[in-house]
Amino acid sequence: MKKVLYLFAIILTTLSACKDSDPIEPKAETNKFTIEFEGLFQNNPITFNELKWISAANDTMNFTRLSYLMRDFVLETSDGEKYNLPDTHAFISLGINRNILQFEGDFPDKEFVKLHFKIGVDSIKNFADPSQYNATHPLNPLVNQMHWDWAGGYIFMVTEGYFLDNGNTNKIFTYHMANLEYTKNISISSSIAFKPRNQSIKVGIDLYNYFSKPEVYSIKQEGNSSHSISSGDRIIMDKLYHNLDSVFRIL
Repeated sequence: MKKVLYLFAIILTTLSACKDSDPIEPKAETNKFTIEFEGLFQNNPITFNELKWISAANDTMNFTRLSYLMRDFVLETSDGEKYNLPDTHAFISLGINRNILQFEGDFPDKEFVKLHFKIGVDSIKNFADPSQYNATHPLNPLVNQMHWDWAGGYIFMVTEGYFLDNGNTNKIFTYHMANLEYTKNISISSSIAFKPRNQSIKVGIDLYNYFSKPEVYSIKQEGNSSHSISSGDRIIMDKLYHNLDSVFRIL
């Protein structure tokens, strides 16, 4: 008799627990939104290590490295509503095929027409100890090769290669955009609205415009190097920095 009562008590306890337990909440839907960056030169896909790209100043160039530190990606609807994408920092380097960013999240089921982001890092991260970042973090210097140990802080944008100078094909150009004053806000629009739920967009980086629009820049006449530090560096970088407004676009 005692065994029967004991089993009956267990059954009642189990039924009561099932009845009173909270319902299982459905998991938030996880979607993927991809941004692919493509190097261009007057709408033509850039191929590296080919001395054939001619700017408005008639400089013939060969690109070897195009690298960028980016952050704070934001989507915007046609009526001005904004949505911040997760994972705020990114390292893009077209020459090593590191050109795709993928964001995961429960994105709103809305149509967006604009993309905003910044080139460069903020003042805190720029001067913080870079060894704090793990082996795959975009701000780890071993990942991006864009941190100046000797000067402190990051290079925000690297454009390197060779140019033709009086028959010499081995003349190097090196443009390193750095220092907080050269942080750049980029805003670009899409002609076709897009939803970030399991969708991708492509962003073109047109290097013809970087050297040509609106300011025509001559490597041979105005200088083949800038590290954004000295007064001479800044004269060069000011012009190229101004041209960044015409470089990025959604394809």
